[in-house]
Amino acid sequence: MCDNLVNNESEIQRILSIPIESDYEFADIGLSDDENFEFPELFENDDRILNETLDDADNILNYPVYFSEEKTSQSPIVIQIPLDVQSLPTESVSPSSSFVSQIPISRNRRSTRKLIASNNPKTKNIPKIKKVDPIWRKGNFSQNPEFIKFFGEKPMPDEIKEMKSPKEFFSYFFDNELLAHIAEQSTLYSTQQNPEKLNKITINDVRHFLGIITMMSIVHLPNTRSYWSENTHNKIIRNCMSVNVFENIRRYMHFNDNTLDLPRDNPNRDRVFKVRPLIDTLNKKFSSVPIEENLSLDEQLCPTKAVSYLKQYLPLKPHKWGYKLFVLCGVSGYGYNFEIYTGNENKEDERIIHNEPDFGATGNIVVRMTRMVPENVHHKKKGIHTVGTFRRNRFPNVCLTDDRLLMKKDRGYSEECFTVVEDVPISAVAWKDNKVVHVSSTFVGELEKNVVSRFDKKKKTTVIVPRPKIIEVYNKHMGGVDLMDSMIGRYRIIMRSKKWYMKFFYHLVDMSIVNAWMLYKKITKKPMKLAQFREQLAVELCQTEMEIKKKGRKTKESLEKQMLEELEKRKKRTPTAIIPSTQIRLDGHQHRIQFEKIRRVCKLPKCKFQSFAKCTKCDVFLCCNKERNCFDLFHYT
Repeated sequence: MCDNLVNNESEIQRILSIPIESDYEFADIGLSDDENFEFPELFENDDRILNETLDDADNILNYPVYFSEEKTSQSPIVIQIPLDVQSLPTESVSPSSSFVSQIPISRNRRSTRKLIASNNPKTKNIPKIKKVDPIWRKGNFSQNPEFIKFFGEKPMPDEIKEMKSPKEFFSYFFDNELLAHIAEQSTLYSTQQNPEKLNKITINDVRHFLGIITMMSIVHLPNTRSYWSENTHNKIIRNCMSVNVFENIRRYMHFNDNTLDLPRDNPNRDRVFKVRPLIDTLNKKFSSVPIEENLSLDEQLCPTKAVSYLKQYLPLKPHKWGYKLFVLCGVSGYGYNFEIYTGNENKEDERIIHNEPDFGATGNIVVRMTRMVPENVHHKKKGIHTVGTFRRNRFPNVCLTDDRLLMKKDRGYSEECFTVVEDVPISAVAWKDNKVVHVSSTFVGELEKNVVSRFDKKKKTTVIVPRPKIIEVYNKHMGGVDLMDSMIGRYRIIMRSKKWYMKFFYHLVDMSIVNAWMLYKKITKKPMKLAQFREQLAVELCQTEMEIKKKGRKTKESLEKQMLEELEKRKKRTPTAIIPSTQIRLDGHQHRIQFEKIRRVCKLPKCKFQSFAKCTKCDVFLCCNKERNCFDLFHYT
């Protein structure tokens, strides 16, 4: 590669005379295009962009040290310009794209465009975005690992380090304060719905409800009442609370006071007001965990087909209908921040408070979600390195070959160009795989390449394809949100409800369980599958302060403690036998008598005697002796 680099110092000086910034840099000066005026004070710091000294050993142009606070002899960025750049004229650079026109970039050119402020007084406080038309150059750059080394690691809070059981990790997110708020609002809602009947819901009721729906996520039955059925019942769920109490809690489950909600026609109304306390509390808890080095921001779908104006249609998702969320996750799948999409988040007042410019709907989402990311732990600006895909038409004047021409290249072909905007280098890479992929980054480029194996349909065999470094980094760190989606989808809480906010509640419970499982594995260093974690969590929640119902006469106060200790040693009463249906009882087929070692009460109505005889088909005890023949009466009348 060194043979293709620039070797003529005069040519290097001429290339360096091409400005990095756009001609809009001097838009606010107010000069006309025909004025020819020098600005020496504006170009005093031009050496911060490129170092004009040539490294004779490697023939490489070096960026100066402007990312680090301390001056060192090492350079954070290495620029490699190919030989064909020598032929570029000083006045203009022509991108290689077939549909992009030539861009004049002479320094003497000034623009007279001025930004016109809005008459709205609120917009005067918003920082203006200076329009940038960057100049792209062919070449490769790579960061020095020393200058992009992550040093934002923080120790885990002592409160989390002391946790041991799944319930403790889950209770870190759904703490007693949040459970008390849910219990209070649920009781208030039940009173508003039915003032004549007091229906008090306690913290333990909410905790037991969470344990039951968690158990239902791993044990699937046709309907809710099947978990309390005699034949298909679940022991943990059945002993926790009755089905009527469970349905009563689910009916009145609420998270905010409806009387405080604004009218629907109010433009300032919060569309997710009913679950706003849950969103704020969980976001605060999720972000309290130290943040990983590699983060990914993507959309997530809470699947539903309910009738709601919040429902979205995403055709590329496995579940195409549902509520859309934006989630900021680490590469491990832990979710640090989330936002429910309602179409009303892009608020101007909020940007004024945080002193943020308007980047459009998509850009503002990224800015809002990354407010909780620590600054200045990577490089000079806000301290956040970025890498991601982009659409070709969103990068003006990028000098990459047209996609139609790239599709004619061999598989694995790639090319790179770079620019500098506000002292931050930006690399753009096009790589041809099955299709053309465009990826941009501020810390990694095309070099150093590696290879991957691909299946060739024409040759019907596996071939080796070169892959740029930026593609490897993107594929390695972009799947955090997808990983969380897969873990939620394996054991999702599936309960149908006509109330849209209950679906959000179940989804947030699933997110909290996945985050708790991540912390459990990281702190305890014990391998545990997600299904096992959910099962143990459900058992612990259901058995927390569970009331033991005593049967028979009440004991004296002095014997209560002793009775509770001996309760487990006592023989539990067996469930009542189920009487078969009339069709089975009177079919007259295969009803045989079997004598057991123990006797039970006869199941013939109004018969109170006990018998050793049992019907093998009906599985009930019936009298069958000289005095009473309940067996025949049961099967033939």
